[in-house]
Amino acid sequence: MRPLLVFLAACCATAPAAQHPHPAGDGAPVTARHPHTVKSPNGDREDPYYWLRDHTRKSPEVLGYLQAEADYMAKRWGA
Repeated sequence: MRPLLVFLAACCATAPAAQHPHPAGDGAPVTARHPHTVKSPNGDREDPYYWLRDHTRKSPEVLGYLQAEADYMAKRWGA
């Protein structure tokens, strides 16, 4: 799962502020959804997870969410 977190962090761009993740029933962080339309010559599409893009790797919201995921996985798998 760690490579996925690194990939998400590497592929991200600055986006609007996000809510802090809140735990699901099993303690897993839940990704906040924010409406966002991605414009394209091939047609627009909705991407509620666009806020996770952060090419600067400095967004407190994105970094907080990724840390919450990493902490959850470490706890779950004993890493």
